[in-house]
Amino acid sequence: MKSIKNKVILVTGAANGIGAELVNHLSRLGATVVATDIDTTKLEQQTTALKQQGRNIYSCKLNVSEASDWQEAIAFVQNHCKKLDGLVNNAGIFFESPIEETDLDAFNKLIQVNVFGTFLGLKYAIEQFRKQTATDEKPQGSIVNTASLASLLALKDMGAYCASKSAVRNMTKAIAVECGSNGENIRINSINPGTIKTQMTIDGFGEEFFDNYTSETLPIPLGEYGVPEDVAPAVAYLLSDEARVVTGAEITIDGGWSAGLSGLSI
Repeated sequence: MKSIKNKVILVTGAANGIGAELVNHLSRLGATVVATDIDTTKLEQQTTALKQQGRNIYSCKLNVSEASDWQEAIAFVQNHCKKLDGLVNNAGIFFESPIEETDLDAFNKLIQVNVFGTFLGLKYAIEQFRKQTATDEKPQGSIVNTASLASLLALKDMGAYCASKSAVRNMTKAIAVECGSNGENIRINSINPGTIKTQMTIDGFGEEFFDNYTSETLPIPLGEYGVPEDVAPAVAYLLSDEARVVTGAEITIDGGWSAGLSGLSI
């Protein structure tokens, strides 16, 4: 992905898991990465070591469900980097709960982060792509939204999460069509990770969930769960110029789960 070099890319949810690996991978490829998260302590811990290796990384606080935070983050990018080439809407939360036990406040918070947060990222990044474009050029930029296997399958006790990620998946396609139909080179795609082993999924499912399985009992054709390092290269491709005609598309990273055994609960 040589075309990633020198691009300015903002990553949300960058303090942990997939987001932290995205910062590592994209900066290793030569991108300037603006790493954002609501957990600034963990964010600084994750990014300081990379900065010491000579990586070009900035960090700033961003609560993705707050429009004012997005405005400040975009202004930060403009002030420090002069432009924005790409955005990864990666921040997200989840929980398991049967519908009758699902608390409305918890549901609303999940929607605010997963859906509103993605919407606001799209809104303000696209606005910035247009603002920084010369009058005789087409606006351009790339956005990758983190949807989920849960946007493709019906998963038991995860109705709220499935709803939120289905919204992300189809919003991606709708706004990709919108920008393309406007004659803009603004590409918007999504990824559908399966169950990726991160601290968030360990906290949600328990350590034993990832330890007590065999390739014969796991409903995944390739026989193992993924890790963040499996996700980052796909995101890099979608951000790169090599994917210049890829928009409104999705890459599913689930070991063949959705292709082979759709509908099974995790």
